[in-house]
Amino acid sequence: IYGFVMILSYSRAPFIYFTDSIKQEVWQECHKKAFAYFGGVPKTILYDNLKSAIIQRDKYGKDKHGFNGEFLDFAKGWFVPKFCKPYRAQTEGKVEKLNRYIKENFYIPLRASLKGSGIAITPELLNSHIFGWIAKTNERVHATTKERQSKRFDIERKYLLPYIPKEVKNKDKKEETANKIPDIDISYYTKLSDYEKELLEGVCHAS
Repeated sequence: IYGFVMILSYSRAPFIYFTDSIKQEVWQECHKKAFAYFGGVPKTILYDNLKSAIIQRDKYGKDKHGFNGEFLDFAKGWFVPKFCKPYRAQTEGKVEKLNRYIKENFYIPLRASLKGSGIAITPELLNSHIFGWIAKTNERVHATTKERQSKRFDIERKYLLPYIPKEVKNKDKKEETANKIPDIDISYYTKLSDYEKELLEGVCHAS
């Protein structure tokens, strides 16, 4: 069983979804579920150095990484991907702390409550319980922010970009504007400023 975790940086509001696969298409579908759950898309998303997103760091030089092509196609038009520096606790800490919190306060208590029941722990079972648990945790006062996650999320959600499934976006090509994001190769653009220029402003440079 695998757990997909996305946490909003300001509010610490989480989205959690369990699967039995970490295939690229499943990973992308989890993103879509998170965007629908939050009611929008973050402008940037920070990732650990997982193979679903990044194949080789510094492949083309410093800060010029080799990325998963399917992932780049998926991100284009929605969000700017960024990556944690290896072994840097300051950037990886939020999700790592949440993962530990999920294990200690959700998974272990649920497993204990099912002991001897004969009920198997499956992704479907975990997902049937997780969202109620998230709703409760969002009402807690966060140890770092000293505020309820739900209160801060009410502020943060206003800054999310609209979530429009790409299937809907692509239905009518006539509605595309001059400001559309061009179909370009962004494999070599790896710094945030470069991504923002390519993905968000739609400026195309030779690569």
